[in-house]
Amino acid sequence: AVIGLGEGLAKEYDGHMAAIDGFTGTIYIDPDEETMKVMTEKREEDRRQKTLLEELKGKENVTLSGQKINVYANIGNLSDVGAVLKNDAGGIGLFRSEFLYLESEDFPTEEQQFQVYKQVAENMAGKKVIIRTLDIGADKQVDYFGL
Repeated sequence: AVIGLGEGLAKEYDGHMAAIDGFTGTIYIDPDEETMKVMTEKREEDRRQKTLLEELKGKENVTLSGQKINVYANIGNLSDVGAVLKNDAGGIGLFRSEFLYLESEDFPTEEQQFQVYKQVAENMAGKKVIIRTLDIGADKQVDYFGL
C-alpha cells in the first residue's frame, strides 16, 4: 500500500500513467520501460508465492524435521473469522478485542462482548481462540474512556 503521499499526487499528474510498488510504498509517475519490467516481475513473483501458499491449505503444518507449527491468524472483529477459515488457519492467535471498543460510541456491554466472543468460538469449531481482553490507552485512544 502507498499512504501519506500528501502533495505527491498533485493535480499535474492527472491522466498520467502510474505504477505502484506496494512492497516498498513507492509510486512511479510515467515509469520507464525498465521500471515497468521490474514491477511486472515483482507482480509475477507475488502471484507465484500466493499460488504456493494456496497449495499448503489443508496440509499439516510440519517442518521438514517433523516439528509441528501452529499457524494462527489475528482478528479484530467477528467479520474476520471468514478469512481465517478460508485460509485454513489452525486457530486465532490474537482476537484484538479492543476493536469492540474502537468501533463503538460507548462502552460495549458485557452481554455484547460475550455474544461476539461466543460467535467467534462457535465459528472456529473447537480451534484455539486467544482473546486479548483490552489494549486501549497507548496508541489506541477511545474518547469515552476519558484517559
